[in-house]
This record gives sequence, structure tokens and C-alpha cells, in this order.
Amino acid sequence: MSSLTFHFLFFLLFCLSKCSAQGNVTDHLALISFKNAIISDPLNITTSWHESSHFCSWIGITCGNKHRRVIWIVLNSSELVGPLSPAVGNLSFLRVLWLSRNSFTGQNPGEIGKLSRLRMLNLANNSFSGEIPRNISRCSDLNYIHFGDNNLNGSIPT
Repeated sequence: MSSLTFHFLFFLLFCLSKCSAQGNVTDHLALISFKNAIISDPLNITTSWHESSHFCSWIGITCGNKHRRVIWIVLNSSELVGPLSPAVGNLSFLRVLWLSRNSFTGQNPGEIGKLSRLRMLNLANNSFSGEIPRNISRCSDLNYIHFGDNNLNGSIPT
């Protein structure tokens, strides 16, 4: 094998390992969008959500070991105020979205319906309003859902 080919392969392997170690850019951007939509964070939960640390180490975020993708967001009783960013629908490996007992407002973004791996969705005890997104029925792995104590209309689509 020529020296040039060897160096190219070494460089390629280095880049691939670095990219997988850093996680997914889409997940990072979705979480930043989630954070930026929050109007008030009196417990400073999202202060750990900054560029100098990997998003898998952020409070409330759990990543899978294999792909380093976000699989859980658990921020219940965190006193967060604001709308839920539609970018949450870009977290394609997300299995658990647990945001109960906060003050999330506005409509549930229809983008939640893109989360095909979602198993548990708890948005209870917030200030969500409007219709429950119809495309939530696309979340075929969803086996737990709780929307109680919000201002939502309609029924959970099947």
C-alpha cells in the first residue's frame, strides 16, 4: 500500500471516529432550538447546555451508548416556561420525552409525529393548548402517553 493511500485511510478513520465521538449535529441543533424557545428557566437547568460540553452530558439529556444520539429528554418539575420547539421532531432516536409539571405553552408541535422510536410521552401538567396533533398516531412504538392537566381539545388519535 502506498504511503499516500495509507495516510488517506488513516485520516478517514480519524475523521469518522471523531464524528461519532462528538455525536450528531442534528441532535445538537435540535436541543439548542429547544433551549432557545424556553422563556424562563429559574432553576438554571439549561445553563449546562453550552458549546463547551457535549450534549450527552447536559442535564436532562440521555444518549445511547452506541450512536451517541439523544434517546431521553427527562425534565419534569423543572419550572421551564415557554413553547415546545418543533425542532424536537428532529431527534430521530428519541424514545422518552418527559416534560411533565412545567409551564410549557402553546400547541404541541406536530413534529412530534416524526418520532418513530418514541415510546413514552408525558406532557402532563403544563399549559399546552389547542388540538392534540393528529400525526402522533405515526409514533408506532408509543406505549405511554399522558397529556392530562393541559388545555387541549380533542382525543388522542389512534
